[in-house]
Amino acid sequence: MNDSEKFDAVPEFEPTGAKTPDDRFETLQKLFFATLVAVLIISVSLNVFLVRQTIFARTDLKSVRQQISVLSANYQKVEEPQIRGFVNALIGFGRTNPDFVPILTKYKLPLTPIASEPAAVSPAPVAPKK
Repeated sequence: MNDSEKFDAVPEFEPTGAKTPDDRFETLQKLFFATLVAVLIISVSLNVFLVRQTIFARTDLKSVRQQISVLSANYQKVEEPQIRGFVNALIGFGRTNPDFVPILTKYKLPLTPIASEPAAVSPAPVAPKK
């Protein structure tokens, strides 16, 4: 027998002891139920993990909202007037120095001073339903 003939013959796997079709079916059934229980345990664990992450995310969101409200109030009280003043100073400089106007147009700044308070936008009137 040469080497190629050794590899062509594949030995069949025979478990120890003679198994009837009923024994094989029972073994397959046990394996199926074991897999089913494993999938159930994994899915329950995943759901518990996702619920805990949702709870953590909600608590983090509450604290972040508080921080954002503080930052937003600080921006509206302190930083926004400073920015408006700086932009208005740039616009005033652009009026006295025409060479600076292309820079203002490049950054899309108006050539008129910006109002210190933003104008309140009124909502559009709603047509009555028929």
